Amino acid sequence: SNCFSILIISKQKTTLAINLCFTRMGILSLEMDFELSAMTPRSLARRRLLFPNVDNKKQKVEQSGAGPRKNLQLEVLEPGLKNDLDTILVNYLDTLTQRVNFHLGYPVNICYDHYASLAPLLQFHLNNCGDPFLQNTVDFHSKDFEVAVLDWFAQLWEIEKDQYWGYVTNGGTEGNLHGILLGRELLPEGILYASKDSHYSVFKAARMYRMDSETINTSVNGEMDYSDLRAKLLQNKDKPAIINVTIGTTFKGAIDDVDVILETLKDCGYSQHRFYIHCDAALCGLMTPFINNMISFKKPIGSVTISGHKFLGCPMPCGVQITRKSYINNLSTNVEYIASVDATISGSRTTRNSVYCGAKCRHKRS
Repeated sequence: SNCFSILIISKQKTTLAINLCFTRMGILSLEMDFELSAMTPRSLARRRLLFPNVDNKKQKVEQSGAGPRKNLQLEVLEPGLKNDLDTILVNYLDTLTQRVNFHLGYPVNICYDHYASLAPLLQFHLNNCGDPFLQNTVDFHSKDFEVAVLDWFAQLWEIEKDQYWGYVTNGGTEGNLHGILLGRELLPEGILYASKDSHYSVFKAARMYRMDSETINTSVNGEMDYSDLRAKLLQNKDKPAIINVTIGTTFKGAIDDVDVILETLKDCGYSQHRFYIHCDAALCGLMTPFINNMISFKKPIGSVTISGHKFLGCPMPCGVQITRKSYINNLSTNVEYIASVDATISGSRTTRNSVYCGAKCRHKRS
């Protein structure tokens, strides 16, 4: 087994049993009983500090017995009409506070208390457009923070500063789109190989880029079936291979073995210039580097992406994409009006994610 969480609820008490088991990573188990009444709300900013002019009236949040729960009933009104935005926001804050205290089953780190000191950044328009390593005509940016974050991950994944290129993305999906696009540009005739438990964005990339693809079967624990990979590589041995390696599948936490995949490629007659490996490490990319260097650019991999809002704990969706510097010229485009080049997917990028990631990395080190 790889990753399971079970919640059993009775009238008297709730029993929470969590068992985490990752391939080659050992087992972490936690079992405990607790009373629902003992659960206390997280420490959040007081409403009066955020919205000093609001009264204590609240809208009632609609709950539905079937289907997804509904949010507050909101509409955008013209100026001068009944439009008490402070009250609306307070109700929304109350809704979020209730939900965060009973959050289970979605892999995000919700420890955000230390980010309050970064709130003054909201008073500036900031844009990290273009290459993170090049200055441009946009004066308001956080590229110094971004490069510091990239250096941190480059060291983690064992690639020298002058050998890598990367950027802070808007999430794991953007990292997958970028990594697979790099593979397609380097190997235009390549076939994309991805396990059936790969993230849905991998197959989205195949459709967007109109790539031929092969779906690889998985074992019961969600890990790639390497015998099926071997069979499909041999079926298409006249074409290069672009392989998506999942480092933590969405539902089972399974980790594809990079070393076994590399050995399979070698056995099937694929030399290094005929394959490209992208590692989708959105879920487990921050854990596996500490376990026998499972993710390392010392191996012939092409790119790695992680999600910043999962284990790292950024309050907004974001991620980090790292690749080899020698590959990036295949995507770089000169953009005259910003006096820079761009090789990203999104172009304009929020600067705050770079600051959040930087703060979290420093927090982890301390």
